[in-house]
Amino acid sequence: NGTVINLRLELAYLNVMPGLDLKVPIFFRRGMDGNILESEMVEDSSAVNVEFQFIYLNNFTTKIGYSNFFDGGENTYINDRDNNNNLDNDFRWNADLALKHKIDRLSFKYRVRYQNKNEIGLTSDEGDESKNYLRFKVGLKYNIKNWKFDPKLSAEIFRDLTKYTGSFDKFRWTIGTGYNFKKFGELDIYFRMERDLGISYPKTTNIVGLQYSFTFKNKK
Repeated sequence: NGTVINLRLELAYLNVMPGLDLKVPIFFRRGMDGNILESEMVEDSSAVNVEFQFIYLNNFTTKIGYSNFFDGGENTYINDRDNNNNLDNDFRWNADLALKHKIDRLSFKYRVRYQNKNEIGLTSDEGDESKNYLRFKVGLKYNIKNWKFDPKLSAEIFRDLTKYTGSFDKFRWTIGTGYNFKKFGELDIYFRMERDLGISYPKTTNIVGLQYSFTFKNKK
């Protein structure tokens, strides 16, 4: 179990081409307490993520992103995310395809993500193994009339492409809500649970998260 704080800054370039928007969200995450293995976060560790999102007609989305994980503080030397007896300094990149649509007050979003993770400064001869995943996610949001805190729910399953079996080995669900301050950004709070699949003694991770987002918009 653990607690993590997320900060999100987004640069939005609207109508760079007819019907096409470009958004560049920048995430910063900080592990406050506990070990949060599902997001490769441990206490006093940090992560930075940058994505380029191309959105067509506000429904179809293509993304590519890059993440870097680093530890801050001597107490994290006892934490080893990959069980290789080393202090990990990882980077990760991903590519997404997403689709969203609405039915009355319900908003649906579907996403397929390819994810690759590697450790910086470690060669394959030294034991570094690239990890590859396919992640399938579905989410929904319900707009409650005359209510500011709309509920959000999502579920995601992970397929490990590194293993020969290519099996599904993780499942994650998230429930939360958010408040939009209009010109001053949006504040989200969520509870997330992740559980291992296909093993005799599955590990369960519970997370309470807080995320603040702010968007700069540049209309062409």
